[in-house]
Amino acid sequence: RKGLSLILLDKLKEKAEEQGCKQFMLEVIVENQKAVKAYEKYGFEKLYDYYYYTLQDTSSLTNIPESYEVRELSKEEMKMLESNFSEYALNWQGTFEYVNMMVNIKYYGAYLGDSLVGLMALAGGRISFLWVQKEHRNKGIATGLAHHGAFANSLKKISALVINNSMIYGFVKGLGFQRDHISQYEMYIHL
Repeated sequence: RKGLSLILLDKLKEKAEEQGCKQFMLEVIVENQKAVKAYEKYGFEKLYDYYYYTLQDTSSLTNIPESYEVRELSKEEMKMLESNFSEYALNWQGTFEYVNMMVNIKYYGAYLGDSLVGLMALAGGRISFLWVQKEHRNKGIATGLAHHGAFANSLKKISALVINNSMIYGFVKGLGFQRDHISQYEMYIHL
């Protein structure tokens, strides 16, 4: 209670501005209300709510529909596809830059012929990124990607991070994922 956290935030903010950053973001566990209030007092605003969900039994996942094919993609192939996803708002844990740093990351693409229609990044049993092209949604592609990733990696359970997104929320709830006890806020301040 001597203001050390404010001094540290000031230093971080100063460094960020020196680097040319335009925004400053952090995550805080929802239950840590003292920290939440301190960040708000500093000027941070809550931007996103993060909820963690786990499917305890992947045997309930179904395979991708027959007209589609799942292919594992290399990091190099993903790097080439990265610009296709620039319009999507991703939390920092789902960005390609962050995900590519993971040692155990695997990418799976759902294809209809030669066209990529779905994509999933899976790291150690956690879905870090999941996308299906709009006209191919609600056809079992996301479920098929999760099934393929779980089967290919011998995963009995998988988890996912849900961020203020009704489609992802509907996906995990519809498949029987259960909400974990921890949740976070992503907080933001403009520099």
